[in-house]
Amino acid sequence: SGSSQVFSQGRQCGSTQDTLLSTSTLDMDRKKRPRLVNSSLDSGVFSTSSPDNTLPRRRKEVTRRNSHELQKSNSSTSVESQAALRPTHASLFSRRLSKLSTGHLYSQVLQPKFPKPLYFEVPQCHPSTLSGRQWLFHEMREHLSSHLPTNRGVILAGGPGVGKTACILAMVERSCFGGGKPSLIEEVPVSTSSSSIPPSSGENLSLVSSHVVAYHFCQADNAPTCLLPEFVHSISAQMSQAPQLSPYFQLLQSDQTIQARLSLASCNASPSQSLVTGILEPLNTLSSTGKIPASMCIIVVDGLCEAEQHRPDHGDTLASFIARHLQLFPSWLKIVCTVRSSMLHICRVMPFHQISLDNTEADERLNKDLSDYIACRIKVTAETQLSNKMKKNMATKLTRYLVSKACGSFLYVKQILDYIEKGFLVVKAGSFKVLPENLSEIYQLAFNLKFSSSESFNQVSAIFSISLASLQPINLHELFNIFSALFIKTEVGWKDFQERYHLISEFLVMRRDGSVMCFHPTLRDWLVRRREGESTKFLCDIHTGHEAIALSMIRQSKILKPEKVLILTHHILKSNIYKNIGQDIHFAHRELQAYFVSLATDDISLALGCTRNIFSPISKVSRLLLLSG
Repeated sequence: SGSSQVFSQGRQCGSTQDTLLSTSTLDMDRKKRPRLVNSSLDSGVFSTSSPDNTLPRRRKEVTRRNSHELQKSNSSTSVESQAALRPTHASLFSRRLSKLSTGHLYSQVLQPKFPKPLYFEVPQCHPSTLSGRQWLFHEMREHLSSHLPTNRGVILAGGPGVGKTACILAMVERSCFGGGKPSLIEEVPVSTSSSSIPPSSGENLSLVSSHVVAYHFCQADNAPTCLLPEFVHSISAQMSQAPQLSPYFQLLQSDQTIQARLSLASCNASPSQSLVTGILEPLNTLSSTGKIPASMCIIVVDGLCEAEQHRPDHGDTLASFIARHLQLFPSWLKIVCTVRSSMLHICRVMPFHQISLDNTEADERLNKDLSDYIACRIKVTAETQLSNKMKKNMATKLTRYLVSKACGSFLYVKQILDYIEKGFLVVKAGSFKVLPENLSEIYQLAFNLKFSSSESFNQVSAIFSISLASLQPINLHELFNIFSALFIKTEVGWKDFQERYHLISEFLVMRRDGSVMCFHPTLRDWLVRRREGESTKFLCDIHTGHEAIALSMIRQSKILKPEKVLILTHHILKSNIYKNIGQDIHFAHRELQAYFVSLATDDISLALGCTRNIFSPISKVSRLLLLSG
């Protein structure tokens, strides 16, 4: 994986979850979002504004033609015409609901704003290099520019830690969104040798990256990045910022109808219609009239398997959504996506060229990349313990051993070499029995070194649980407030809490916007579940995290907004609160949960009828809301 990379360009397994955004996407269009994300529980999606030290926008501001005339015409719209716009079933809900939900939806469609991209950041505790892979970018470029039937896209498949995200980060970094700077390869501290990356590698990478017009990183612990409305809205904004598609920007700027199609309200109502009428049809029209040259453009999407963890009760996931609309894409608009090998079946209907990054038995290029990376590490750290205590023949044996155990995983090799460098692992007499054999054993070793007893881990386990249960990354102050909700009286002060976080800061990495996130998806998976036969030590109870978030929300002094009630209901269901309350209580746990929800709002129908629940309902959430009313 690459180093901590931020792409804020206004421009940043397979189990069903009751996932909902943290606030109204309607309010997000209405209000200007702050530069920093201060409250993930109070924001529908990440702010597309960026911290001061992030990459600049390609276009700082986007003007809208005739915006004053549009607002004037909307303000003069009669009450009767607004009532005619309301759906016939609005009478099923309260009058207040129609005004706040349905009417607000149409007001957003009638008063469109220019699309704003999501904020993306891939957290890493330490920067690392993208070693080798020149063959990959060459193969990608050759295939996408060919006339083969699978030239519509490329799928990078591989196990966890093989470098799928690092490849996508390298492409985005060298694209127009990253300023075209080859920082991910040539400016990393791990590998500074000019021979480690042949010139052809940078050349192929630059050629492919120059065609990137949009990017998207799916992150399971950042729910908005896995949802279809946000995906369509975000890539439309990025495509309008790409220099290759400047005619699309001009069309979007001047056509209020297309802007309305791409508003978050419209994307929530019908992501498919927004994609077709707001992006694909305009691009096809511009291409057919010669305004856009029919040269290759690429959309990169990382982690389709991550989006599967937010599979809706009804409708498409991101992978099936792309596959269903692929035939409507212009022939020159290509897709490069990544997916774990174990989840490759979700891409089976995509007629794309597949490149495996973990089939080391059939592709010797993968083993060579790993060998070159290990050699580079040993060469660069010539003054460290790694090379001082290791003879040349032992280094050769270690390289062979790590390559055979890694199965293409750079993350595994990097972690092993890091622990050898730090002296936590000592290789003696050519015996490698002391070395962990997989990522699970590496994490077990790391936590054993960090926590001497189960009691010491219990001091921070709730912090892990809250971070894992949250629908979006949250900052330390929010994390502290939610953590404190587990106690009737505050038992842990702010300074003590900061010390506890500092103990695990290498695992829960602080991003540049102040929020924290697990440094790699494999750590998140390891903390939540283990394979059969593996130790359950350091396993986190994610129910505790859901319970803490629910308690924190219900104890707020103000009445929760409808969208917040959906979030609260989600966490109540996930926490299983009151489920084991005992037999002496004459109420079922579901009734107690419903009463819990009813305390958060004056009108349950507002939550039932909000935009998110109308167009993307979660059955269990809706049932509990109905019971609460």
